Amino acid sequence: MMFKNEIDHSEMRITTKPILYSLLLFLLMSIPGYSTIRYVKAGNITPVPPYLTWTTASDSIQKVVDICLSGDTILIGTGVYPQIVNSDHFGRDLTIFGVDVDSCIIDVSGFPLEPLLKVFRFKDNLNIENLTFKTRLGTTEHIAIYTLGSTFNHNTVNIKNVNFLGFLEAIALLNTSGSVENCYFYASVVVQSLVLNIPIHNLC
Repeated sequence: MMFKNEIDHSEMRITTKPILYSLLLFLLMSIPGYSTIRYVKAGNITPVPPYLTWTTASDSIQKVVDICLSGDTILIGTGVYPQIVNSDHFGRDLTIFGVDVDSCIIDVSGFPLEPLLKVFRFKDNLNIENLTFKTRLGTTEHIAIYTLGSTFNHNTVNIKNVNFLGFLEAIALLNTSGSVENCYFYASVVVQSLVLNIPIHNLC
């Protein structure tokens, strides 16, 4: 028997449990999961989203970029990719990695020499490694990698072990921090960087 002013604490514990479980579930769902590796394979005839194996790899870099979540890695297989890639996902962290620098070729030599062409145009935070960008030697209006951060919140781009062949500007970095390391440039203007100083190391 309870007096009028007494509180039934057991009842309180029972009613608060669902609230605590709901809060715990919400917190768990808010924690970022492990990053996903998504695959690109030139000429693959069995592409199946979300492109999680070589068998189901996309034949398009753009299609994979479009579905990536922050922290994902895009693994590009050997082959030639005559493709333009654009992304406006500012703040997303993305890694693009070729399996072999000399055999993973982004080739835009078949595209018109002008007007201005940006092969990889990204607003994401990027790590790019082990790729070759190729265009027609001579005078073109082609830029291999073009990145753009915001005026007050720069993106971060790190480019490592990448070949650039024949570009008006190999790399154009605007409102961007990061680094360029161990890259090879042939008949290409090396780096155009606006606003921020980009460390450049071991260029050939």
